[in-house]
Amino acid sequence: MTSSAQGAEEDGRILSTAKAFFRQDRWPYAKLEGRTVLQVAVGTGDHRWSGFAQADETLARFVFYSVSPWTAPEHRRVEFAEFFTRINWGMVIGNFEMDWDDGEIRYKSAIDVTGDRISQPLVRQVVYPNVRAMGRYLPAIRAILDGEQSAREAAATADPSSSTAGDNPVER
Repeated sequence: MTSSAQGAEEDGRILSTAKAFFRQDRWPYAKLEGRTVLQVAVGTGDHRWSGFAQADETLARFVFYSVSPWTAPEHRRVEFAEFFTRINWGMVIGNFEMDWDDGEIRYKSAIDVTGDRISQPLVRQVVYPNVRAMGRYLPAIRAILDGEQSAREAAATADPSSSTAGDNPVER
């Protein structure tokens, strides 16, 4: 992936600010062709996954998704739905979600800047808590996938106060 200022004149303010944030924090990114979405590789500890920064200039929203490297198999989706319901309770910045049809698991965080301006510090406050949450809960997701823990056990043993993501969790 490469970082590029080329095309910035056609980018809106939200996407330009997101690009500037990723450049400043030395996160290589790739802009998805024809879309206002940037893809980054993220990693914490032993885990690696994709992150997607989406700019919606029309609705004045910036969204960041961390997509789990694993999907929930059909026979475990009810268990994952329980797990995500349990751990989402009380989460303030973002939430886990699962696509019921294909089992994709992701963490979503966002900000609406209607009537205001996006800034790199605001982008940071959307991206970093998101990455920390995914890194924190991936071991529990893996434990459910491997049948080592039930949804209830995984939710009870996942430590929501720990952070496995360092200051810059970009995969290098």
